[in-house]
Amino acid sequence: MSYYPALKKAETFRLALVLLSILLPLIGAVLAGYVFNDIWFVTAGFILGGFCTYFCVKLINKYIKVYCPICGSDDIRENYANSPRGTNSDVEHNCSSCNSKFIDGQLVV
Repeated sequence: MSYYPALKKAETFRLALVLLSILLPLIGAVLAGYVFNDIWFVTAGFILGGFCTYFCVKLINKYIKVYCPICGSDDIRENYANSPRGTNSDVEHNCSSCNSKFIDGQLVV
């Protein structure tokens, strides 16, 4: 079996950015609470952070893609159903162009 570490590295980087963007509402609420010291501003910071999270995740999904190492296509699907909760191991990637299948960065026939 062939191993492709770039596939796993790109996926880990993309997931880290998504997780950081999910923390934006909490950061916005804490900053608003610290600066303005009022619950309304904390709520507004949380809501504004939620909107920022939505747009950040859309941008991450649009511009930071995982490419197939065999054909170079960005039409690759990710399946986390086989991954144990709390870990990102055993992530399955399926390329729609060349019909190749990768599990945890390894090519599966």
